[in-house]
Amino acid sequence: MKWLLVIPVLLLALILLLFFTKVKIKIHYHHQQDGDDFYIKFRAWLGILRYTIAVPISKLDDDSQTNVVQTEMGTDEGGKNETTGDVSWGDILTSFEDLNMLIEHIAGFHRISRDFLHKVKVKNFRWHSLAGTGDAVYTGMLTGGCLGIKGSIIGLLSTYLRFKKPPSYSVTPDFGRAVFYTSLTCIFQVRIGEAIWARIKLLRYWNGEKIKYNTGLYNDSDNQSI
Repeated sequence: MKWLLVIPVLLLALILLLFFTKVKIKIHYHHQQDGDDFYIKFRAWLGILRYTIAVPISKLDDDSQTNVVQTEMGTDEGGKNETTGDVSWGDILTSFEDLNMLIEHIAGFHRISRDFLHKVKVKNFRWHSLAGTGDAVYTGMLTGGCLGIKGSIIGLLSTYLRFKKPPSYSVTPDFGRAVFYTSLTCIFQVRIGEAIWARIKLLRYWNGEKIKYNTGLYNDSDNQSI
């Protein structure tokens, strides 16, 4: 009889331990002339649990075979396929209501994601690059443009994530040759329970707030949902 009580207690303790476990994630991307390297490392329980995902991007690009599929609207004979219909003010108003529902749905999704990202702690963020075009004028323009883009991206990330220390980023010009190197390293930490809870809230929101479009300008059939 005691085992019947011990097993649920152990399962509950394991669930709680997993829920409060902090996972440190390291994302590293490096681009150079002869290829790209990209990997993600997961670390928990002081390194007892480790897992690494390595993606050799350059090899994937060389070995993969992709098919390009083009689609065109029209008929085989080159003729025009036209449809006509009457549009009423009611259809226009209904379409505006559908658009408003879509905006509210996206806003709710954004709110849940933002609340979760605010709990993510960025331990370290480094993004350094070397750029050159072989021409001093264009190299200066390229360096300034890349630096501005990096600043904008980091500024956007700062509104969602919590940086424990200021991000480190730079763009070094190389006026003597055409070259581009970049190295990005980001280390952040999150609790497994917070990620699971955010996932549950997203699923509940998505399943409970599906948008059903009324008949308006966006469709000419029965109600649709996404």
